[in-house]
Amino acid sequence: MSDRFYTVEILNEPISFGTISYLNSVKLSEYAAQKKIGEHKLGYLTKEDIYFKIDRGQHINIDQAYIKDFSLTDYRATRNLAVNEKVTIAGISSCFAFFDCDASIDFSYAIFKDEVNFERVFFHTARSVFTMLNSRPRVLIFQSADFIRIKQPLSTLLSMAQK
Repeated sequence: MSDRFYTVEILNEPISFGTISYLNSVKLSEYAAQKKIGEHKLGYLTKEDIYFKIDRGQHINIDQAYIKDFSLTDYRATRNLAVNEKVTIAGISSCFAFFDCDASIDFSYAIFKDEVNFERVFFHTARSVFTMLNSRPRVLIFQSADFIRIKQPLSTLLSMAQK
């Protein structure tokens, strides 16, 4: 098991970063070998907040946000779409975002019409799926992205951290 893990506390506090504001925030604490090595505050969005933007054809700006359990497979299921139906995303910017998922972070069968920016993103998951059919601007940014593979769900690690 990895000795690097995170704890997440959802705060009932708004937070802003430049031109983007979030109604809620999280405190993300980072640990290595059972020692706290950092603490960060991020905006907080639910996966449904993001799904709503996809439904409306809006650009998704989740810079400096924490997102739990994002999955286009789940999106399709909640909208009664076929499992392999293409999902059009106007564009996404997720600089310094933290995707946290116990199963897989899933962007399968996505069609991106504009910017796709995953610069300095943390993908905390057992598996990441980026089966993208099309990216019109042909620009995919993954500069300094960190794929943190977990062997146990974050909830298990959180319970271990509390002992």
